[in-house]
Amino acid sequence: MGARLHSWWQYIRKHRRVAIIIALVSAAMVLIFVECLLNGTGFNGYYTPSTTRTSSGSPPTITRTEMYQPGKTLWDWVQLLVTPTVLALAGYAINLQEVAYSFASTSSFVTCGMPHVSTASSGTL
Repeated sequence: MGARLHSWWQYIRKHRRVAIIIALVSAAMVLIFVECLLNGTGFNGYYTPSTTRTSSGSPPTITRTEMYQPGKTLWDWVQLLVTPTVLALAGYAINLQEVAYSFASTSSFVTCGMPHVSTASSGTL
């Protein structure tokens, strides 16, 4: 058992970046899970209380109001996911277009930059 732990520790020391990334992703997943357990996913509506204190009268009055915040709808989540996806795909398409243009311009330079030379001998000098 001790040799097994020793070899595992050597592996972690050798691949330190991978171990740090795995630890950070695991910690983020745990925090997200705990947040979902405590506060929910955001699909449900909730009430936000607000308290107002006025001291203009002889006895100060405290007013508490609750405002309803509607929950997230499917359309809200779709907007949240679609916008970055469209931007990423547009950037990818522009990059592909630039690569194709640069490839076409370099290949045309190589073929058109030199005059066409025939390899067949014409017999005259």
